[in-house]
Amino acid sequence: MTRPFSRPGESRPLRPALLCLVAAGTAVALTGCAVRNDGTELPAPLPESVLAGAPVATPGPTTAAPTPTPSPTADRKAVRAAGRAGKRAQPVRQREPRKRPQRPVYRGKGSAQEQEVTRLINIEREKAGCGAVSVNDKLYAAAAGHSRDMADNDYFSHTGKDGRKPWDRARDAGYSGSYVSENIAMGGSVDAERVVDMWMSSKDGHRENILRCASRVTAVARAARGGTAYWTQMFG
Repeated sequence: MTRPFSRPGESRPLRPALLCLVAAGTAVALTGCAVRNDGTELPAPLPESVLAGAPVATPGPTTAAPTPTPSPTADRKAVRAAGRAGKRAQPVRQREPRKRPQRPVYRGKGSAQEQEVTRLINIEREKAGCGAVSVNDKLYAAAAGHSRDMADNDYFSHTGKDGRKPWDRARDAGYSGSYVSENIAMGGSVDAERVVDMWMSSKDGHRENILRCASRVTAVARAARGGTAYWTQMFG
């Protein structure tokens, strides 16, 4: 879809200051707005019958029959055999597998595409010597609401259908930073990489918003209507 957009820049004195710029391209459009967690058992004792010899037999009165003398070697073997049997009878205690603690999984604010935009703009900021920005939940609520509103009501503007500007949406979401800037974009097949490329290639304020070193927080939200994506990016 191609839509021509041409609007004069808006400004708001002191806090926040606003510069809203609009650019249009084939099938896509974008605008920029700057505003201020072993235990084991012992074997049982051996029975006495194992340790004693056989009873003595006395045959006749004439010649005494030799009394069988228990063999010390046989006795020791019997003792060891009994000991081994006792050990085999002991229950074996198996060790339970050690449970490894699960690593916490980081889940940033927004969808994978929205998070990818933040990752890509931080790469651009690093190239420019600026610090990385982190996602702010309150700005995200403001950005997500605006993208959804544009998609639901089929319009493209920094000014919402209710008349609110970017700083109004940020304030209503509870954000109290000293300034707010906003980039928006729309078009078919506009993914994270393409929308960042569009904003960085623009000469109408989008690049400046991304590379403003004073910014510390950001938020990116995407909503879709049919095959058209509506993007809102905010900085604070």
